[in-house]
Amino acid sequence: MLTDLFLRRGGEPPPVLFDRRHTNWAGPIAMIVGVVVSVWLFSNQQQYVGLIPQRVPAVGDIAFEVGFLISAALYLALRRRSS
Repeated sequence: MLTDLFLRRGGEPPPVLFDRRHTNWAGPIAMIVGVVVSVWLFSNQQQYVGLIPQRVPAVGDIAFEVGFLISAALYLALRRRSS
């Protein structure tokens, strides 16, 4: 959502925002990919430790931050491609 607001930068909402037939698959795809990749690589929990914290324990659990960045970048790329 923050990435979408950044893309508009205070402009008027597009008319497609009120069209119930429109689907924006960029958001769900970016969210799912961001969560899966960040947990797989950066999670540091009792039941699962990602690849990066296994090798560099000082990194800690930064899955949330990395997931946010991955999701935002992927959403930005997908929205630009579909526009």
